[in-house]
Amino acid sequence: MLIPLNSVQQSNAASWVSGETFVVDGGNWLYKAPMIPRHQVLAASRAVEPKSRKVGIPENTPRSKL
Repeated sequence: MLIPLNSVQQSNAASWVSGETFVVDGGNWLYKAPMIPRHQVLAASRAVEPKSRKVGIPENTPRSKL
């Protein structure tokens, strides 16, 4: 995809582009590894969910009509 970008920069169309940043990194910015492995996220959420269900909803909270 570098060739089309180079063509645009050398053409008259480049005069319409101002203040842009073109990322040329082979697509590496499209994916980043998760910060926490999935199995750790699942374990933490399973540990927290029962505690949050015990708390419940306060009685003065309006109920949805849906």
